[in-house]
Amino acid sequence: MKTTYYERMFNPCLYLIAQSIFLFLLGNICSLLTELPASLNLLEMELFLNELADTTFKASLICLCLTFLLIGIEGFQRLKNDTLANLYQSIKQTLMIRKFLKQRRTDNPAVIAMDTPAILKNYVRSDFNSAVRQAIVNIQTNHITATLRIPDFQQSQAILRGMEAHIREELSSINPDYYFSGATRKGNLLIFVGNKR
Repeated sequence: MKTTYYERMFNPCLYLIAQSIFLFLLGNICSLLTELPASLNLLEMELFLNELADTTFKASLICLCLTFLLIGIEGFQRLKNDTLANLYQSIKQTLMIRKFLKQRRTDNPAVIAMDTPAILKNYVRSDFNSAVRQAIVNIQTNHITATLRIPDFQQSQAILRGMEAHIREELSSINPDYYFSGATRKGNLLIFVGNKR
């Protein structure tokens, strides 16, 4: 199954937004620090911090512009073939399904230090959560595709396989107008397809 532009660009756009926010905050910190060398008469340090602040602000702006460009391309494609409401719902449901699938720590940290199998549980949970961060829900006019990356560890895969019915039920409850079939595996992806009733 061929991946769509939305599925390929969702994670890079999230990364660019996070990078833009980080660079903007770093630029603000550098701007605040320029006042300290001014009071200490350290002209070279002040010039360096001003230059660093300007550079981080420009890099933040470039990341933000690139994000808007990538989102704009998807928006134009959706306007031609679909609706922008479906793009919004795709983004919203992608974030919702990632939150739903994320495994949280339920064991006692004091036990982990003494118990080797508990350490393995942390690796399994980490592997599973890493795979879940790649989940994508793509809503289009007549069908919905939910794509999940299969984790690397066998134990993590067992968790995902055990959740298939729950995932299908969650997708069905969010989208009552669609009927979801069982998951199919294609390579390292687990794909749920929902067709309009």
